[in-house]
Amino acid sequence: MRQILIILASIFVFSCKQTNTYSKNLRDTIIERYLAMIATSGKYDTTDLNYKVLKAYVQNDLTSLKHIDSLIVDQTKNRMNWDLWTNDIPLPTLNQLDKDEAYRFIFSINGSSYEAITVSKKAGIFKLHYLFYGRNRETSKFNKIKEYEKDISESQWNKLTNKIQNADFWGLKNENGYRGDDGNDITVIGFKKSENFFHDNYVHRWSNTTLNDAFYFIYYTLLDKKERRYGNN
Repeated sequence: MRQILIILASIFVFSCKQTNTYSKNLRDTIIERYLAMIATSGKYDTTDLNYKVLKAYVQNDLTSLKHIDSLIVDQTKNRMNWDLWTNDIPLPTLNQLDKDEAYRFIFSINGSSYEAITVSKKAGIFKLHYLFYGRNRETSKFNKIKEYEKDISESQWNKLTNKIQNADFWGLKNENGYRGDDGNDITVIGFKKSENFFHDNYVHRWSNTTLNDAFYFIYYTLLDKKERRYGNN
């Protein structure tokens, strides 16, 4: 779906620059043809909400748009405790860190407290930032319990990113619809610069995930026991 949005954004930008050549009707026709290609190719996820929103907008499907609006209202007002959003995390987003590559693992048990571990790379310097905090769902306020930053080695970084790559992080769907009332949740956010643009992705999972290997490598190898949760400062 990220590929779809990138291509569509490119089409819109190009269309805006070619206002004397492409009429609005032609632009709409190109988008409609592209959506039809997606729907029939079998290579894209047509259940993704981004696709559904764009399709409903292009086709002026008011019934679908009203349903989507109801989902938006419900998501905003009646969020479950595991429904972690970027602005719930009391840290800068990864694209604000001025890093070449970064990953953030947010781990919680029963949604009562969170550990946010950010590992990053910048010009051959590798860092780990740890934050343990509680969040009040009603007020969205958080209570910082522990926070620190430390260096990690290039070897440790390489082992971690290999595990992230082996877990197919960049190819995983954001959500898989698998939920439970207890246990643990993990959200993984990634950011990587390339020559002309950047890649970003997030994956949320309840209980087990292919990303567990990467997370537990951080937790039990890169962090000492005293550095985790309620360990001694």
